[in-house]
Amino acid sequence: MNQSIGETLAMTRVWHRNIGAAISPVMTLEEQLEAAGLNWTVERSPYRYGECFEHQDDTFQIAYRSDTAKVLDRHGPRRNVFQNADIVQAFHDFCNSSGDGLTIERLGCLAGGRSLFATAKLDHEIDVAKVGDRVETRILLTESHISGVALQVRVFYNRLICTNGMTQLVKLGGRTLNHMKEFDARMVREYLEAAYARTAGYE
Repeated sequence: MNQSIGETLAMTRVWHRNIGAAISPVMTLEEQLEAAGLNWTVERSPYRYGECFEHQDDTFQIAYRSDTAKVLDRHGPRRNVFQNADIVQAFHDFCNSSGDGLTIERLGCLAGGRSLFATAKLDHEIDVAKVGDRVETRILLTESHISGVALQVRVFYNRLICTNGMTQLVKLGGRTLNHMKEFDARMVREYLEAAYARTAGYE
């Protein structure tokens, strides 16, 4: 028996599995950080070790969470530290530069805060008529507090019946994005076009 889309949606589990928090455009940046549990800062301290921490290695520093003191990374003293507020603002800047009216719908972190993510829903849905399923598509933005891992753009596919998610990394010329404070609208457009091309290939 064929089911309506509404019935299909009613049967689905939430795609995000309660990771992160729903974000509204009317919320301030501070309210978004608080809702997503990201209202903490990245602090740094010298790298000390030994039974009584009597040794210190000046070639490294420890980055840690201000609220839990959980270690995020060990890196050189010259590395720039990006705060959660900087990263979330970069997520918004990417969406605002898209020209497609993308807005962040969900925001959160993984691996104890080492990686931050945001999702923005795309208008394109794939109708899998033969099995009565639909596939939603989203842009998944991730940024890391770990050295050497920069901002990445992925297409996220979510089957509404079984809520199986799959992501595909989007690259331009074999490269991902760097840590950025400002986004060039033309470059963002190129990433989105590459994401749409991947979606068409997946469909």
